Amino acid sequence: MQSKKNTRAAHMGSGGEQARRPLLTILKAVTLGLLVTMVLLLLFSFLFCRQDLPLTLLNPLAAFSLLMGAFAAGYWASRSIGQCGMLTGALCGAALFLVLLIASLQTKAQVDLTALIKLAISLLSGAIGGVTGVNRRHGSSKIKPRRKEVEK
Repeated sequence: MQSKKNTRAAHMGSGGEQARRPLLTILKAVTLGLLVTMVLLLLFSFLFCRQDLPLTLLNPLAAFSLLMGAFAAGYWASRSIGQCGMLTGALCGAALFLVLLIASLQTKAQVDLTALIKLAISLLSGAIGGVTGVNRRHGSSKIKPRRKEVEK
């Protein structure tokens, strides 16, 4: 009989191997989160170029892009690692925010209240993504629908 840890690693495929190297997994997840964030920012910038959208939407759409990137990073990392979803997701969100903060400081941007709000958004959405990723069932659902009994 396999232990619960071995069974989980067998269901996860290569994720079992990644569970032994969580730092590498988090680095890959942050890369995925950056990719998701950049794709959404490109999509929103395209919309701003094509449509006459008010500039007041700029910060909320940037925050939404960060939210989705942190969620994706936390989800993927915790699903690959298979444990400590909230912590793994929050670490992914913090790392994603740190990378984006360093990039924005290169353009001499100021760190203000908006940056703290985006830090909170990335931590929370990463943690939620992590919890979702850990609690997601692997493969098909184990819950089978009830059969209706046929009346005779």
